[in-house]
Amino acid sequence: MVQPRVRVSKVRSRQHGIPESSSPPQSQLVHGAVMLIPGVLLYAVMKPYQKSDEEKRKVLEEKYGTMIQKSRENREAMQRHFDAMKSGDPAQDARVRNLLKQGKSSLARQHAYHGPDAASAASSTASSRGGDTSK
Repeated sequence: MVQPRVRVSKVRSRQHGIPESSSPPQSQLVHGAVMLIPGVLLYAVMKPYQKSDEEKRKVLEEKYGTMIQKSRENREAMQRHFDAMKSGDPAQDARVRNLLKQGKSSLARQHAYHGPDAASAASSTASSRGGDTSK
């Protein structure tokens, strides 16, 4: 006796929760529309009242003109500084060396030294400060 053949794809899709069609559920479409439509409406209402770029720039210049000028000057000064560092200008090199020394006669690096003679450096530092060298 021949058994009736059941459509395997529908049975498997029902068992595993796989939707039979490729279209999204209606609830997803409703939620998408609920979130999208107010934004589109708000944009459509507000677009005619938006200022052009020239009007915005004019308002900013009126309100914050001094701050904008200072920012431009600082940007130009920083660009000149980096250009001088790239060119190898001796005056700029001297300024950078002075900056690294922080006004001291030697380099301002104050970190712990862990080289081969670290013990002798630590004992000489401690003795010069009047501290105990037996640690």
